[in-house]
Amino acid sequence: MSSAMPTAFWQVAADRLLDAVAHDPSAPAFVRRPLLRWVTWQQRNQTTVAQALRTPQLAPAWAANLVVLDAQVADAHAAAQPYAQALKRARTWAQVAVPLPLAPHAADWVARAPTDEPIVYVAAALRLDAAGQVAGLRVALTGVSPRPVFVPQGLEIFVGRPATPTTWQAVAEAVAAQTRPKDDVRGSAAYRRAMAAVLTRRALQGAAAAAQRPDVPPTAGGAP
Repeated sequence: MSSAMPTAFWQVAADRLLDAVAHDPSAPAFVRRPLLRWVTWQQRNQTTVAQALRTPQLAPAWAANLVVLDAQVADAHAAAQPYAQALKRARTWAQVAVPLPLAPHAADWVARAPTDEPIVYVAAALRLDAAGQVAGLRVALTGVSPRPVFVPQGLEIFVGRPATPTTWQAVAEAVAAQTRPKDDVRGSAAYRRAMAAVLTRRALQGAAAAAQRPDVPPTAGGAP
């Protein structure tokens, strides 16, 4: 995603426990929130950042948020690279860094009950140019693919489009078409694919609202 040049980073060593991240006041709320909401305190105190990066099913919504925020991971033997790429490699990383200022972002999800882990979760981040057109966007989903975190490809075709409901619907349809969900006791494949479209559209609308009104905190929904 085309983005503003980062002026700083929030970063954490990968040997830290997730509970330390969840309660780090310097960490962006979008990074802390999934840990506090869906990862139990026992799990947070037994799981390191490195373990969660390497095995994203331990905290999938957290990993999805890191992807759309363009988090970078690195170790002593490799230069920093986007976590979205590192997801494809079962590797232990030494550090994760999130560029600041954050891109405007939002998330939405569907679950059986408000406190339940999402059946489908969508995180989105985007930037708009001075004309109000899409300068770049990222989307990451959980619950719609054999992979714990699904990162749709080809979204660069929407760069230059106006930031309108029509564009968000087109992106949502393109994302849903790439998903490969499976039936399980919490939802059918058809339901998950339909929710992927609905939640992607909502998350993009929330991110666009954040981009257009930076004084308003980004949204974190929770579809009924």
